[in-house]
Amino acid sequence: PVLVTFHTGHTLLGLQTSFIVGLANGTLVKWNTASRSGERFVVGPTHAKSEPSNPFDASLIPGQPRPRGDLFGATICREFFQGHDAPPRFMGFVNRCSEMLYSLDESNQLRLWSYDPSHFSGFGWYVPSERFTLDLRSVAFNADRNAPVDVLFPPPGVSVPSEPKPGTVIHDDLAGPTDDEILELYLDFLLLQEQELASVKELGLQDRPWLVKEMERGRYMEIYAPRDFPVDGPAQHQ
Repeated sequence: PVLVTFHTGHTLLGLQTSFIVGLANGTLVKWNTASRSGERFVVGPTHAKSEPSNPFDASLIPGQPRPRGDLFGATICREFFQGHDAPPRFMGFVNRCSEMLYSLDESNQLRLWSYDPSHFSGFGWYVPSERFTLDLRSVAFNADRNAPVDVLFPPPGVSVPSEPKPGTVIHDDLAGPTDDEILELYLDFLLLQEQELASVKELGLQDRPWLVKEMERGRYMEIYAPRDFPVDGPAQHQ
C-alpha cells in the first residue's frame, strides 16, 4: 500500500465503514469494514457483484452483493478498481461526499471512477468512466519579496557610470553615414555615370542593339556593334 483515503458513505449511525487503498502496482481496493457487521447504509452501498478469492487466506469465502433496495450491508469485503499502471499519488472524491472518485498516478494518468454498478466489469473489478493524461511539466513560480536579490551585473570591481561627463564626445562605430557623406557619395556616382556615358559615346556604336540575349530571372543583355557593322545581324557572318 502507498496511499489510503476514506470512501464516501452515509450510514444510519454516521460511521465511516469503507476506505480506499492504493497499491504500488496501481490497483485501487475499496475495503468494506462493515461488510459482515450488518451496518445499515443510506448512501454508498456495495455495488460489486462478486469478490475474488484471496490466495493468502484460503479460509476466506468470497462474499455476495447486497440485494437492491436492501439497507443491510453486503458480505463483500473487497472491491477492486483497475485502471492505473503506476503507483497512485492522489485519491479523492468530488466535494468529499459524492460517489465520483478521482485518482492520479506517478505517470500523470488521471482516472475518474463512477461508483456505479454500470462500471463493474465482467472481470470482477471496476473500470474508469473517464481517462486523461495530464501535462505537469509546466511550472509556475511565485516571487518571494523577502528573498535576497543576487546582483549579477556589474561584476565585483567594475563600476558603470549612470551618464557621461559634460563635454564627452561619444563615437558610435555602428552609426550610419551623415547627410553630408550621403550627398558626397551621390555626387561621386553622378560624375562616374557621366564619365561612363562619354566613354561609350566615343566607341561609335549603333543606336539599336546588335544582339539581345535573355538571361536568368527575366533579365536581358544587349550587345551593341560598331556603326560600320552590318545591321542584318550576325547571321551574315556565320
